[in-house]
Amino acid sequence: MPTATFCEHLVQGLARIGSVMHLSAPRVEVLLNQPGIAAAELEHAAGMRLTAWLDEQEASTQFLVYETDGTDSAWTRRCLRQADEILLVADAGSDPAPGTLEVALLGTSGVSRARRTLVLLHPDGSRLPSGTSRWFAGRDIQNHFHIRLDGEADFERMARCLAGVAIGLVFGGGGARGLAHI
Repeated sequence: MPTATFCEHLVQGLARIGSVMHLSAPRVEVLLNQPGIAAAELEHAAGMRLTAWLDEQEASTQFLVYETDGTDSAWTRRCLRQADEILLVADAGSDPAPGTLEVALLGTSGVSRARRTLVLLHPDGSRLPSGTSRWFAGRDIQNHFHIRLDGEADFERMARCLAGVAIGLVFGGGGARGLAHI
């Protein structure tokens, strides 16, 4: 699944909870009517203008979803620095080893110390997830999700959890104890 499509599904789930804005380098350049501003370095005047604008969006919008461009670019680094939580999204059937870009940007001397969540994508719910622990090796992961791509329910559940509004209910025991909970 392309990153933009994943972000759109996440944005739809978050929109059920509050105001949300999806930001990618091309979207930012269109919104600010300034081509190339997403590539501006922090110290550059355009970079400072972009940082101020992003701060305004953060103050007026409940959720900002930053979409990186998948390369070691000024925009990707800005996204990682701005993020409160970084979603590492991968196809569950692919190689679980961290890639060179992930190691460079999120390794020990990486760009961000934000909370990291692993999102493993599955084509459907025909098989139970397995081998998840292999994905934790070499990563500092605080949370993880298995997302089935054949429906929106998993995206909505992930959005609720990320937003901190998910509610879990657990009944214990059997027979009499289970009935007592009700």
